Amino acid sequence: IMGKAEQMEALLQKRIHIGFNRFLAQHEELENRFILREQLYLAVHDKNPLYQQESASFTELSRYPLILFPATGRPNFVDRILELCHKRHFTPDIVQIVDDPIVGLSLVSAGIGIALAPASIISLVPPAVRYIPFHDEPRAGIDFSCIYRRDDSSPVLHEFLKAIQSFRLQESLKSES
Repeated sequence: IMGKAEQMEALLQKRIHIGFNRFLAQHEELENRFILREQLYLAVHDKNPLYQQESASFTELSRYPLILFPATGRPNFVDRILELCHKRHFTPDIVQIVDDPIVGLSLVSAGIGIALAPASIISLVPPAVRYIPFHDEPRAGIDFSCIYRRDDSSPVLHEFLKAIQSFRLQESLKSES
């Protein structure tokens, strides 16, 4: 699996036609295309008072030790969480920033703190951990995008980009109904 930097390098060297990631940097030879926004969930340990709640307020993050991930590839998920906290006028009590979501969720499972998790990883459920949605922060999400060379004329790439556009249209129709 390639990280952001490796994907960008492979695209520029014409070794791949498309890459997928979050928080993709701008580059004059590359184009970013938004695919979807993943909802964020709060991962809490069964001893945490939030565990019994059906949903949580985003400002609850200010009351508990917070574990963030990943630590590399800035800008990243950590930067997005800090931005959301800043917009809510608080600074979280960050106890650990780790490189891997599994490590972060394991720390939640050990009762070290709470963590934020995008929808794509909530199928990973460590012992004693529950995911809770936010009821007051509809924009608390993480954008997932693709990146490709602006000058790539590959018919397969362009058909794939059409499929992404079709997917986005279907998703927008779902959210309107």
